[in-house]
Amino acid sequence: PQSQNIIYENMWPKAAKLRRTWKLIEYLKKIKCPITVIHGFDDSHPVSGVIEPLKKNIINFVCHILERCGHEPRLEKYAQKKFYEILNNEIPL
Repeated sequence: PQSQNIIYENMWPKAAKLRRTWKLIEYLKKIKCPITVIHGFDDSHPVSGVIEPLKKNIINFVCHILERCGHEPRLEKYAQKKFYEILNNEIPL
């Protein structure tokens, strides 16, 4: 959808700069609630690029790798159900 493209185009340059300058890690260190990483096994962005900086900086997190899944698990046929199961288990209501 068009609105998602607009959000992405406005958000990604800022997020990329935070990652590039390591400020994102500094912000993550301040988070007090649990951090959950949900990553597709077939995502074009390697999961190691996400979890290794977290491990290196001793940031507590839980990681779920979804088989037969690319970059958008909420939309993917084989991963969608597992994605929502994880969300339901991780987000207390």
